[in-house]
Amino acid sequence: MGAWRRRKKYRLEQSAEYNEVENVGHYRFTRLIKRELVLMIITILLATSVTIGGSYAIFSNIEKAEKYNVVKTGTLQIAYDDTSTGLGNIISLNGAYPESDIDGQKREPYRFKVTNTGSLNAKYSVKILDDSSMISEDGCGDKLLDKSKIKYSLNTGVPTILSTMADSYIVARGTLAAGESVTFEIRMWIDESAGNEVLGTHYHGKIVVEAGQKESGEIYQMMMKQAVPDDEASEFVTATTGIDFAQAPSDTNGKGVYTLAETKNDPFPVYYFRGAVTTNNVKFAGLCWKIVRTTSTGGTKIVYSGTPDENGACLNQTGDHTVIGTSAFNSMYDSPADVGYMYGNREDYTYQKKDISSLSEEWIYGNDIEWDGEKYILKDTLTSNTSNWSTEWSTIATKYHYTCFSTGNSCIEVNYISSFSPNLFISYLKLKDGKTMEDAKKEMFTNTTNSTIKTKVDTWYQEVMLDYTDILEDTIWCNDRSIDRGPLKSKDEDSSITSGANQNNFTLFGADGRNVRTKRPSVMCSNDNDKFTVSPGNGNGALTYPVALLTADEITLAGHGWDGYSSSSYLYTNQVSWSLSPRNFFVGNASYNFGLSSNGYLINNYVTNANGVRPAISLADSARITSGDGTSENPFVVEK
Repeated sequence: MGAWRRRKKYRLEQSAEYNEVENVGHYRFTRLIKRELVLMIITILLATSVTIGGSYAIFSNIEKAEKYNVVKTGTLQIAYDDTSTGLGNIISLNGAYPESDIDGQKREPYRFKVTNTGSLNAKYSVKILDDSSMISEDGCGDKLLDKSKIKYSLNTGVPTILSTMADSYIVARGTLAAGESVTFEIRMWIDESAGNEVLGTHYHGKIVVEAGQKESGEIYQMMMKQAVPDDEASEFVTATTGIDFAQAPSDTNGKGVYTLAETKNDPFPVYYFRGAVTTNNVKFAGLCWKIVRTTSTGGTKIVYSGTPDENGACLNQTGDHTVIGTSAFNSMYDSPADVGYMYGNREDYTYQKKDISSLSEEWIYGNDIEWDGEKYILKDTLTSNTSNWSTEWSTIATKYHYTCFSTGNSCIEVNYISSFSPNLFISYLKLKDGKTMEDAKKEMFTNTTNSTIKTKVDTWYQEVMLDYTDILEDTIWCNDRSIDRGPLKSKDEDSSITSGANQNNFTLFGADGRNVRTKRPSVMCSNDNDKFTVSPGNGNGALTYPVALLTADEITLAGHGWDGYSSSSYLYTNQVSWSLSPRNFFVGNASYNFGLSSNGYLINNYVTNANGVRPAISLADSARITSGDGTSENPFVVEK
C-alpha cells in the first residue's frame, strides 16, 4: 500500500491559531479544530448459508453531539453545521445489500456544511476516520468488515473503495476565504462484489472536519516577494498591457517571477517563473527539479529535471537525462477518448470514414435528433446530393451533423459527422440506443482506464517517490477536455471554425483556444471531470498518486508558446516532451496532445508518438528550504 494511502495522520502546521473541539460530550482545546461524527456501525445479520442473492440486513448506529458549533480563536472562526435546511440526514444502511455504483449514488446522503465565519483565510480538510474504540461497545465481536467491500462518494464524485484509505484519509480539502462556505454530501454503500465473506462483520467510522488558519509555504512567500503583475509594465516588460504571450520571453517581454493576472484577487494568487531565469532549481528526493509556479493553496509545482552530480549540483539542463524515459501518450489514436490522461468507452466511439467520391446520392442531414424508443428521427433537416459535396459541404458543416446516409429521416443507428472537408470523404461517429453526442462525450471522457503515459508516470512514482508523499500536496492536474471549437462542441454553442484551410476538419480542445487562438494561458480548469486529484474532495479523485504532467498553459507561461518561444527559457531541454493538455482530434481520425518541442516551442503531438516524460509534483505549503540559493550550482534543498 502506497505511502499516500498508508498515511496515519494529516500533518498540519503547529500554530497557536489552531483549536480542537471533539463533540463527544465535552470540549478540549489543543491545536486543531476537529468536529467528529460517528458515521456508522455495520453488522451484517445473515446466516452463512445465504449467498449473494439473499436478503442483507444491516444494523447502523450514529452517535453525535451538538450539530452546530463555532470555534473561535483570535480572528479565525470555523462553523460546522448539519442543522441547516436540507442538511443533517443520517447515513443509514438499514436493509442494505450489495449494490452497483449507480444505485449507491442514489442513496440519501449525509449533508453538512463548513463555513468560515471569521476574517482570515482558513484551510480545511474532511476525513473518514476508522474508530476502533467503538468495537467493544456494539457487542458484535471483533470481526471487521473488509473495507474493500465498502464504497463511498463525495458530492456524487467518483465512487471510491474505502480500503484505499489508511486509518485516516482526507476525502476533501481546500481553502475558505472569510465568509465562504462549502456543503458536502457523503454516500456509502456495500459494493456489488461483496459475497459471504462479509457475513457477521462490522465497521466503525466517523467524519472528521479539521481546519486552521491558512499560511502559505516558504517557497510561496519567496516568490510572492519577487513577483510583479503580468498585466502591466515592469522591469523586464515594456508594454503597458503587460506580457504578450504571442511573443517570445525576453528582457522586454518577461523574465523573472510574475503574478498571474486572473488570480490576483484570489486568497492565494498564483506566481510563476518565466523566461531565462536561473534561480528556480530545487533538489528534492535526491532528484533535480525546476520550480514552475505556485498553487491556489500555497503549494509549489515543480517539474523533473534529472539527477544531481557528485557534488550535489543540478548542472545538466539539457539532454535525455532531463526526462524519466519516453512513452506514447496513448497506444491508440482513432477516438477522441485517446486524448485523456484516463479515458472511458472508446470502443463504441472510434471514427469511421466514408468515401463519397463516386457517389451521386441524395442524403438528408439533421441539426438535431430525437429518439422515439426504437429509432432516431432527424430534426431541422437539410437535403443535399453527394455530387454537390465540394460546394455544399461548408453549409452542411455549420450545423447539420446528423445523417442516416440515406433519403430517410429516421434510422436505428445514426451517424454524427465529426469533420468536414472539400475532399470527397466523410469522417463520422456512430450513435445507437438513443444516445446523443453529449452522452458519447461523457462516456469517452469517463476516467476508468489509465493512459499509457499515466501508467509510466505512476510506475516511476511508486519506485522513486513513494516515501516522499507526505510532503506533497494533492493539487489539481488539468487534462482539459472541454471543446473550444469544431464539430464536437455542443450544438447549442458556436461550433464552427470560420477561417483557415482546415475549416471544420477537426475539433479543438480548450487548451488550443487559450494557447493558440487567444494566446491567454490560464491555470483554471473548467470541468470537474478533468481535475485530476487523489482526493475526490478537490477534484475527480481518479489519481493513485499526487503526480502528473505540466499543462500546455503552464508551458506557455514559462515562455514556450505556440508562436513566441525561446530556447533560453528554463523549461528548454533540447528534448521533445509531453504536456497533459489535449489539442485536437483531426479529420484523419487522429488524436493530438500538446508537447514541448526540442526547439523550445509548444507543438501538436500525435498521441502514439514516443516522446519524453517529465513528471511534475507539487510541494505542500509545509515544505521548507534547508539550504541553497536556487542556482544550478547550488539548488534549493528541500528535505522530507
